Amino acid sequence: MGVSHDGGILLITPLGLSPGVIYSALVHVKPARAIVVTSKEGAMKLPMALKKAQAITKSAPVDCLVREMEDPFTGYQEASRILDSKVRGWLQGADTIVLNLSGGTTMLQYIVEYLARVAERLGVPVRRWIALDRRLFAEQGRNPYVLGEWVELLS
Repeated sequence: MGVSHDGGILLITPLGLSPGVIYSALVHVKPARAIVVTSKEGAMKLPMALKKAQAITKSAPVDCLVREMEDPFTGYQEASRILDSKVRGWLQGADTIVLNLSGGTTMLQYIVEYLARVAERLGVPVRRWIALDRRLFAEQGRNPYVLGEWVELLS
């Protein structure tokens, strides 16, 4: 294909206001890189989630590419802006993409699925997963950094 692969696993994930989902994804996947689709408010949750996940996995820091949506509720038209040349390069450079479909708004989930479909058209294998936390919502809010279940969705 002529594309230089940076190798390893690329995690593509939404990030809403509950950082436990991305924490669980980072711990289970241990990616080399991550594309995080979020809002301005959600992006503020990322540094602590990265720090907590790295403390558990004892792995190198994850190189993150953050793309903030202006309208995380209805901003489907932002997909082409999110898919810039850097994102496309990260998609092409991945050996495998692990797509987390849980967390954030429905629109954030739509955008990460859009990126996965682009990657598949580029020939990069994509595996789809969801993070599950069966605790009560209030408990998740009080203590978000509890490792949730990690379930692969069948194609």
